[in-house]
Amino acid sequence: MRALVTGGESGFGKELVVELGSKSMGISYTSGFDISIPIEREKILQQSEDFDVFVNFAHRNFDQTRLLYEVGFHWQHLGKKGHIFNIGSYGTHFDSDTFELWKSSKYSLDVAHKQFRKMREVGVVGFDLTLIRLGLLDTVKNRSHRNWNKNAHSPRQLARLIHQIYESDQKSLFSEVDFHWLQSDQNC
Repeated sequence: MRALVTGGESGFGKELVVELGSKSMGISYTSGFDISIPIEREKILQQSEDFDVFVNFAHRNFDQTRLLYEVGFHWQHLGKKGHIFNIGSYGTHFDSDTFELWKSSKYSLDVAHKQFRKMREVGVVGFDLTLIRLGLLDTVKNRSHRNWNKNAHSPRQLARLIHQIYESDQKSLFSEVDFHWLQSDQNC
């Protein structure tokens, strides 16, 4: 499996690339692949052609959703097979009494994902898609919070899930996966 991971050059994303394997590659705004800049998104589209898996991890407001649309329609135009993993948030399951832009943008990713899944079901696109809604991530920043309790997802756990889905004979059954807060297993 060869995976291209947005937001994959630092922190959790970089560790995810390592866990996905040596044929995987991380890109980010620091190397000229900024998901908020149209010309740099075009470079992401071109780069994605060389990979079996596209992990839509980088999040910057609604640009993650825009990138899904652009990569999805690019792959459709090419007749490309493969798998797009959209990394959403388990937080979209909870209502809030305040306006949270990040949550609204993650909702938009959920809707865009469902639209492409329907296109897959009726045969309009040939690639598979899975939305993985993550809870708390095991990051240096999150570990520094005073309420840190180690119930977070590691890059290794996410990589294992991606591998399991990608290698499954029935991968099209995995439309959406809610990855709840679990006790981190440092040995897995």
